[in-house]
Amino acid sequence: MNVISDAHDLIEQKKSARLRLQQMAAQHTSSDAEALFTNLNRYLKSNSGPWGGFHSFGAEPPVENFIAENPQIHWAFPQLDGSSMNFFFSKDLAVGKFGVKEAVGGILAKDLTGVLVPGLAFDIQGNRLGRGAGHFDRFLQSFTGLRIGVCWEWQILPEVPHGFLDQAMDVVITENKIRAFKRSK
Repeated sequence: MNVISDAHDLIEQKKSARLRLQQMAAQHTSSDAEALFTNLNRYLKSNSGPWGGFHSFGAEPPVENFIAENPQIHWAFPQLDGSSMNFFFSKDLAVGKFGVKEAVGGILAKDLTGVLVPGLAFDIQGNRLGRGAGHFDRFLQSFTGLRIGVCWEWQILPEVPHGFLDQAMDVVITENKIRAFKRSK
């Protein structure tokens, strides 16, 4: 699928894809988190330093368990401020405006090595379909570190609708596979 330039078409295709994914999520209630964590560990085994993480929401893999098992990485978490998002080093988390746990207070994380990125779906080119608010895409526009999409294998689609502002991943990791991509920077 090429980049969709018509804003109305893009919005409609993303709405349709999100609805299909909600239906798929209801059919996939259990997946192999241990295999996913093994693949994350395999890819991140030599990494330490500052990384951005997230707390799972809905059908997303429970990455907070992986984060807790990897204290060699200094984890920062997203914090929303209006339409922008930044990562903060904070032990305090609270449910935010969209029902997702966010950092409360803390120290602004600069120069992150990479970020783990949630998504409703990813495609085989590394494109991501998010929940629709654009927070991760806006953050990733100026982010130069490693972008790792984390999802279940059933969330990998041949293609997802994407536009010019949507940000692609460097790597997508599932319980079955580690997929690396060449992203134009």
